[in-house]
Order: sequence, then C-alpha cells, then structure tokens
Amino acid sequence: SLRKPKPIVLPSATQPQKRPSLSEQLLRIGNGAAAITENLLEQNNEFSGIKPTLVVTSKGFVVGKLRSRFPSPVQVYPDRCEYIFHHPYENSQIKMIMKYGDMRQKEFSKNKRLFQFKIDHDLCQYIGDYNYNNKTHFIKLELNSEYDLTRLRDIINR
Repeated sequence: SLRKPKPIVLPSATQPQKRPSLSEQLLRIGNGAAAITENLLEQNNEFSGIKPTLVVTSKGFVVGKLRSRFPSPVQVYPDRCEYIFHHPYENSQIKMIMKYGDMRQKEFSKNKRLFQFKIDHDLCQYIGDYNYNNKTHFIKLELNSEYDLTRLRDIINR
C-alpha cells in the first residue's frame, strides 16, 4: 500500500478517565439526594428548635378529593405530624401541620399501611376539596411499611 503506517500510540497517564458504572452513578445521586433531604429537615427544624421523634417515608397523601402529586417525609412530633402536600393541579406545596388533638375518627389500616382521620373544621387551603361533613372525605397518610405505621400509631395514641 502507498499509505504510511499509523504510529503506534502507547497508553499514557493522561488518558481520559472511564465513565463511572451505573451503580457508582446511582450511589452518587442517592448520596446527593440524602444530603439535600437532611439539609431541608435541618432548616425546617431550625424554626421550632425541636427535632422530630420519628421521620417516616410516605407513599402518598389524600385530603378529601385531592391526592398529593408527590410523597414526602412525615415528621412525627409528640403533639403533631408534619409533611408537605404537593397540590395535584396547582404548582404549590402546602405544609401540613396536623395536631393529634384536632384529629377525629382516627383509623389505622395495617394491610393498606394507611392512617386516616378527619379534622372537624374547614381547611383554608382546601376549600371545596375537603368537607368535614362529607362521610367520604378524610385526610389520609399512606406509608411505605407496616412497621412505620405501627410506630406512628404508638406515638399518636400515647
């Protein structure tokens, strides 16, 4: 052939790094998400100065006719539980502070991992979506495990 042969290039120390494996990428993303969650929890607790007794993960929330767009952690305190309700139709987040003394008709369903109750007054953020006189309207917390539901029940029923 008339072409000059290509020179042989030996690997050098300045070779570009290999792309991380999928497991490594997911681990980095998970660690980042955990750090963000921890930071948000710390910022939230700065205002009250009280750390939650328990933090459980949720599968979802319902208030009357509305189902939250996304789950969020449920922070459990001796007198209340708090979580963020992501409105399904509006681009808004509503901080829910549910005091145990205001809860009526409390029910715990272990097989559904569900805690539901009523609040005997209108909720200003949910006018038209939650009516405490409607038999089918409840506030529902769907948790990810029976164990979390049991721990939540034990704190609420103290």
